[in-house]
Amino acid sequence: MCTALQYVPFMRDGGVFVALGTVSHRAGRDFPTFMEQQLAGGGAPYLRALYADPGKKLRLGLPHPSLGEDGWFASLDEETITQRLKEAVDLVRSGFKIPVRPEENMSPEGQVLVEFSNKYAKACKAMQFGRNEEYECAIFGWPEPVVYEIGPWSETGKCARKNTSLLRKLRRARNLSGYGAPEE
Repeated sequence: MCTALQYVPFMRDGGVFVALGTVSHRAGRDFPTFMEQQLAGGGAPYLRALYADPGKKLRLGLPHPSLGEDGWFASLDEETITQRLKEAVDLVRSGFKIPVRPEENMSPEGQVLVEFSNKYAKACKAMQFGRNEEYECAIFGWPEPVVYEIGPWSETGKCARKNTSLLRKLRRARNLSGYGAPEE
C-alpha cells in the first residue's frame, strides 16, 4: 500500500495535511488505521495534520468490502472529507502557531498511545523493547494495532504490554470504538 504520508516532510511550513486513512484487516478483525502518522504528527511541527474517519462505516455497520488477511480498503466518507478540507482551508487562511505540539497533530489513536505512555512509562518501555525484539511487533507497530489490541497486541499476543485496563479506559474516554477489542 502506498501512503501520501511519505510526502509530508516535504510540505511547506504552515501547510495542512489531511490524512484519509484506511480500513485494514488483520488477525480476523477490521480496524481503521493511518499507519505512519509519526511523519505528520510529532515529526512535522511546522504543519497541521487533520484526520478523516476511516472507521465510520465499520462503526455504523455499513456495507464494505470483505477483506482477507492483510487486506485494506479506502473507507472515504464524503461528509467527513468535505468537513476536513474546509477545516484545512480555514487553518491555511487564518494561520496557526508553529511549532505545533506533537499531540495536536496526532490521530485520536496516537493521542491515546501517548497518554498511555505518559501514565504508564513501564509499559511504554516494555512495548518499545518488544517492538525491537519481536518481528510481528515491529511490522505492526503503528498506534492503531496497539490501541485496538490487534493480532500480536491482543491480550494473548506476544508483544509486551501491561495494564490493558488503562488502555481501554483511555480508548473509552476518547469515545473510540474497540473494533472488536475487549471493553473491560
